[in-house]
Amino acid sequence: MKAGYAQVLLVDGGNFFPENDDPNYGDVAGFLMDAMKLLGTDAVGTSEHELRYGYSFLKANIERSGLPMVCANLYMKSSGKLALSPYVIKKVGSVRVGIFSLMSDKVAYGPSADSLKVEEPTATARRMVVELKKKGATVTVLLSELGKIESEDLAAAVPGIDVVIIGPWRATAASRGSTWVGRSSRSTRRAPRPPGSATPSCWDPKWASAPRWSSW
Repeated sequence: MKAGYAQVLLVDGGNFFPENDDPNYGDVAGFLMDAMKLLGTDAVGTSEHELRYGYSFLKANIERSGLPMVCANLYMKSSGKLALSPYVIKKVGSVRVGIFSLMSDKVAYGPSADSLKVEEPTATARRMVVELKKKGATVTVLLSELGKIESEDLAAAVPGIDVVIIGPWRATAASRGSTWVGRSSRSTRRAPRPPGSATPSCWDPKWASAPRWSSW
């Protein structure tokens, strides 16, 4: 895709580690990280599943592979510092795209649960929107591991999020005359939001460059 089009961002919502707690499957997780890096993935969200083999395993493989995994609300309990990079900003043509990720604060966090804490997502999102705009982002993308309904509620409560990519939830639904899609190719040209839409919307041919939802 990047070879065929000059202005492309490739992102992944997260939740890609093997669904097996056996440490022997850690090699599979590392292979998947290497593969996404080889594909030129620009940003990868983080879910509790990427903590399946512990935080140290995840951090070591991020450093080894160079895969740009982000999470804006995962912290180390001992230091109060962010456990991962909170966001990335990529320039695509004349547009600067800020991409951040949120995980749920209502799930288990694997073997490192005692050393990690997760900030309430809505408060983090508000802070990220402000910070990304200060850094020059003209489009803001959220890689959400909160689930479909929680992601909708958050986007309604936090103005300034242009695109929401919902991680593991693959079900689709209709929303005010629009159609849910499983893949998103958002134009970086600015356009007004669809009439009557208070939150980022899903794809509709009438609003080819309007903000939209994507369940992945």
